Amino acid sequence: MKNQYFGDINDYRKYGLLRLIAMKTGLKIGICWMLTPDDGRTDGNKITYLSQPQYWRGYDPILYDFLKYCIYELRVREVGNIENERFLPSCVFHSAAVSDDPICRSQYFNDFKRLVSDCDLLFFDADNGMAVKSKPYGRKGSSKYLYWDEAKELYNLGFSLLVFQYHRRMSYNTFINRLKSEFQSNIGVGPSYFYRTPYVTLVLLAHNRHRIRFKEANKSVETLWRGQIFIIPCKDKLVTQSG
Repeated sequence: MKNQYFGDINDYRKYGLLRLIAMKTGLKIGICWMLTPDDGRTDGNKITYLSQPQYWRGYDPILYDFLKYCIYELRVREVGNIENERFLPSCVFHSAAVSDDPICRSQYFNDFKRLVSDCDLLFFDADNGMAVKSKPYGRKGSSKYLYWDEAKELYNLGFSLLVFQYHRRMSYNTFINRLKSEFQSNIGVGPSYFYRTPYVTLVLLAHNRHRIRFKEANKSVETLWRGQIFIIPCKDKLVTQSG
């Protein structure tokens, strides 16, 4: 996550999903922003939706009004703005910046584990999503990824995981099936659900004791975010949704 992206259309959908999960499941959520420095690029400028309330506000009026206030009145784009019980209830936040340096990164995750010791679900907001072979641990730019060993350790400690993942440059079916295979190979279990949006997919890896709660939350997501967040159950077979 970069502060320069705060409040864009991806954030609106992402925070909307987190809000419903928090409110409908009753789970305590640990949020790891995996904050990295702003880079001056313009791909955080997807904010035109904030000038189109007739179309966008109805999905989550409270969230919409707040993000619009931050962008157009406060003129402050910082992820810390959303760290509020009113908007993300039952959440704790790890707001420090993550480093490429392996020693600093290890300390960063140790601090996070202490912070979330009594949480149920962990959300990771890495810039790009899960690690890829072309970006080894500790290399420049590695801070933009969550690494498989990190995710596996936390899942094995009993946490369910929700991971932000940018779409890769391939067909969506190929992408989602490859991602499913990577989770199965690296963590030992496949995702429970994919939450698809136009630019990103959020991947849920839920422990059995939490799954019934997500079924209930998903009903609200499908109703309130119809046309914006598509829920894909992850079965043993490959995903075949069109698109």
